[in-house]
Amino acid sequence: MTGDPGPARALNVRGPVSVLPHGLKHPVNPTIDLLCHTRHPSRVSGTALRALLLVASAIWTAGCGKVGPPLPPEILIPQPVVNLASRQIGSDIRLTWTLPALNLNGTKATTLERIDVYRQIVPPSSLPPGAGEISKQFRGSKIMSIDMVNQDAFTEQGQMVFTDQFPGLNPETLGSSQLWYAVKISNKKKQDAGFSNIAVRQWLSVPPAIPHIDFRAEETQIILSWAPPPSTASPGWSIVGYNVYRGEQSGVIPTAPVNDQPIVKPHYEDLIFQFGKTYYYTVCSVVRNNQFTAESLNSPVSAFKPVDVFPPKTPTGLLVVFADGKMNLLWDASLEPDFAGYNVYRSEEGVTFTKINDSLLKSPTFRDERVQAEKRYYYRVSAVDLTGNESPPSAVVNQIAKGE
Repeated sequence: MTGDPGPARALNVRGPVSVLPHGLKHPVNPTIDLLCHTRHPSRVSGTALRALLLVASAIWTAGCGKVGPPLPPEILIPQPVVNLASRQIGSDIRLTWTLPALNLNGTKATTLERIDVYRQIVPPSSLPPGAGEISKQFRGSKIMSIDMVNQDAFTEQGQMVFTDQFPGLNPETLGSSQLWYAVKISNKKKQDAGFSNIAVRQWLSVPPAIPHIDFRAEETQIILSWAPPPSTASPGWSIVGYNVYRGEQSGVIPTAPVNDQPIVKPHYEDLIFQFGKTYYYTVCSVVRNNQFTAESLNSPVSAFKPVDVFPPKTPTGLLVVFADGKMNLLWDASLEPDFAGYNVYRSEEGVTFTKINDSLLKSPTFRDERVQAEKRYYYRVSAVDLTGNESPPSAVVNQIAKGE
């Protein structure tokens, strides 16, 4: 049977439909509806068919997406501080810690809002709670709140710093009581992960600050010395030594001393330095009571610039040989770390010597070509360092320029 088959019948589907031009309707894919209403589907060109199929695929894929249930907002609570430390300097307790870099969920901590500092006074024999018991046993009172907008005022050398000066409290009345400190970090929603670790301190009476430091530079060391405080300056506690702090920039003294353990005697030998560079020193006394230590206030910061006035060692092993009409000199090489070169001196009578090299010699040899036959010449050499210091002259040697 041939002839026009007549208009195609639209697919009978259920569900919501999309209203399309020319009254086309299809609940999922309008391209199918378009094909069903084409009077001669077989006459659709290949290019047009491929285009229709691409459109159909895109619409079908988009229609397959599902909207899931709403996700709860992230809870960005900063991790607690884990490295709270304390030191007594003079009459004050100095606390230091590092701000957490991450939240509890591992994301970057960018919503820090406030730091609260707490202190609790407990009996001398009290043991600080472990990590899992801090929230149950620590009952400290808030003594300071630091807003993060003021962070710079409490930051030194990359750490947060707070000094407890005991306002309204005379620390001398504490006796042997312990001081427990902790901090809390909260976010902009006032949420926190609890207290930090506990820093334990016992307030000790300390001697007065050391008034000044004396310096002496030697070739291999800077020697510091000071007068110890009076033996009665710190009643009840023993002075166990001293701490030395050294900075390399004016106004910046590191928080850690150069010595690993308190120095027993009131002097210190600094072996790591450079001539011509300025160093800044301060010294304090260290007292101890059982496991607790405290430092006196620092001495006034003293600047010291060591100057190299130390000549190299005198060259040794000088020899002179006349050959080929020339005086040939040879001596032992200098092993000085700041060696710069040598000078050669000559005399014709052994009394008055004149330097005969135009520039510093880098090697321990020299050839004197300006000699006269049958004449005796006297020689000595010296070493010079990078600063220009010249050693004492070597032993004198002499030789006759024998005629050929």
